[in-house]
Amino acid sequence: MVQTERLYIPFPWESLRAGVVITTPTVKKDCATIDVKTTVRNEHAEPRACTLLTRVIDAEGCVVLRMRKSAEISAGGEYTFSQVDGIDEDLHLWSCDEPYLYRVHCQVFDGDEAVDGIENRLGIREFELREDGGFLLNGEELMLIGTNRHQQYPYIGDAVPKSLHRKDALQFKQAGFNVVRLAHYPHDNAFVEACDELGILVYEEGPTWIDFGSEKWNENLEEALRRAVRNHRNHPSIFAWGGGINHRGPFEPLHYAAKEEDPTRLTASNHSAWSGSQRSDVCDFYSNMDYGNMDGELEEPLFAMEHGSSVDGERTQVIVSRYKGDPLRFGMAAWTAHAYYTFHPQTGGQLNRTRGGMMDIFRIPRPVFYWYQSELTVEPMIYIADAWREGMEQLRVFSNCDEVELLINGASTGRRRPDADPQKGNLNSPPFTFRVCWQEGEVTARGWKDGQVVATETARTPETPVRLELSVDMEGRELVADGADIVLAFAHVVDGHGTTVTDYAGRVAFEVEGPAEIVGGAEIESNPMECFDGIAPVLVRAGLGAGEIVLRGEAEGLEGGEVRFASVPYSEDALIAVAQPIYDLPRMKVDLGGERQHIQYGWAPWVGEDGPEASFDLSGLGRVVLRGASGENLRWRGESNVPGPLGFMAEDGVCSPSELNLEFIDLEAGRYVLKTYHHG
Repeated sequence: MVQTERLYIPFPWESLRAGVVITTPTVKKDCATIDVKTTVRNEHAEPRACTLLTRVIDAEGCVVLRMRKSAEISAGGEYTFSQVDGIDEDLHLWSCDEPYLYRVHCQVFDGDEAVDGIENRLGIREFELREDGGFLLNGEELMLIGTNRHQQYPYIGDAVPKSLHRKDALQFKQAGFNVVRLAHYPHDNAFVEACDELGILVYEEGPTWIDFGSEKWNENLEEALRRAVRNHRNHPSIFAWGGGINHRGPFEPLHYAAKEEDPTRLTASNHSAWSGSQRSDVCDFYSNMDYGNMDGELEEPLFAMEHGSSVDGERTQVIVSRYKGDPLRFGMAAWTAHAYYTFHPQTGGQLNRTRGGMMDIFRIPRPVFYWYQSELTVEPMIYIADAWREGMEQLRVFSNCDEVELLINGASTGRRRPDADPQKGNLNSPPFTFRVCWQEGEVTARGWKDGQVVATETARTPETPVRLELSVDMEGRELVADGADIVLAFAHVVDGHGTTVTDYAGRVAFEVEGPAEIVGGAEIESNPMECFDGIAPVLVRAGLGAGEIVLRGEAEGLEGGEVRFASVPYSEDALIAVAQPIYDLPRMKVDLGGERQHIQYGWAPWVGEDGPEASFDLSGLGRVVLRGASGENLRWRGESNVPGPLGFMAEDGVCSPSELNLEFIDLEAGRYVLKTYHHG
């Protein structure tokens, strides 16, 4: 429930024009046009004089653009303010590598009183899909490689705290992904917000899966997509809406609804290879499921909205290489990021309740995750992809280094370059495969780059399990004491060297001390918990009080373990929790020049005459006097046809034979920044 004044910005789901709609009709490298449409509703019994102040704020909190309009809104009526302006200085574009975010702060005034306000993030970017292949972001070609996501977590389903949504996005970024398809329904705001912040493009769709329904079903589906668009249309990470029924292909009502709600995004056709017409049809691009290495020449660009993968990474490498070698195959999303609960027939314990995934449902990575990291990231990394077990004859290593050296019990077996497999010829980082004679003990992989060792990993043959080692995944986050936040913890069954013993078959019993609780118990088989590959996961939910938390684990025949961590206080004031500062500093832009100069839009004109000095009133900020050297006259002049977004500012100016001197008079105490433009 949201309580507002009677003059307010309505919730975006309510109608086509409700809320705030932000678009960037023109985006260039050094300037951008910003269009903000804001609907204000008046529920007073009489008309109200309303003013809307919209400020665009940079990442440092400084206002870089200010737009103000006023209108009278009739009793019980609505008015949509249209504000269009631009940024032509120090523009920062949003991209996957540099996801720069502005803030758009809209404030509603009833007369002179501020009565409502809302803030949206703004990422200024431009994307284009070429007919002959290639996806361009800000004019640069970008191969889209990522994954599909289901948002559910074990035991809690979709009732996921914001921190875990962000955790998923953070893992995707660590893998190097630049795109994610949200399958097969609109996902939580927190995940999309994290993609905005981290630089991950998003393909979102309505809740569809295979079947068509009745007329009422179709109406509900269209309304669901419209609400998704209204909810997320201001997020820079969104680049495409699903314009079809998952598996079944294009569905005209969805495409047209998405275009009515948001003509700035692409729509995808949502095909499968075994049903429907195989083309984009009314949608903007052809998306399909590629589980059998789709053959044949393409007639238009293809995004593999799902494609086959494998836990060991081998199948994944082949299909990624194939797509990288075909300009019409511009993007791909593996099925799937995480194992997920399924209605397909399953037998056995917890492990068999889920299927698929480059991570299990507890977000523990499998080997394929690290191959993606080697292929898509630049920070030196190395990962031993196969367990060091008796009888093995080859060992694979994933790395983005130039060469890998393998040592067995300290003795080097030599260095080698990546595998030369023609099926993987378009990859940046094919695996390194070593022929080995297994020896019990330790194997070490060293990654070499530019003649130096830049990454190292060691694995050991597991011995008899002796104890539990507990850890809590607090990377990049805090545990907030709001009674709902959750953190994942893990108990590793290890031997005397600290190596995880993957074939341990027992269960781990957890208990928690402090302001927290374990999610579930024996009734849902979450505690005690069986081990998967030597790891027992557990979910810990924060209480309502902040403080130290101790998590302990016990297992039959093993030495128990514990880990300590802390929760932080929860702020009940929602505004304080999310508010960021706005530095709406006085800003004066002055265009100097002689008579008949063209004044730069939005700048104040300083028109001077040749002479020893000139002065200018800074509109409440004091006064400035401009002089040349002693005895020299200033010359006020103009140059024509200067290119660039500030061409009028640059084409006129003032000069002196030797030097220019500025003197500021009557400035208030404080810190000032002066920026000047010069040309020959």
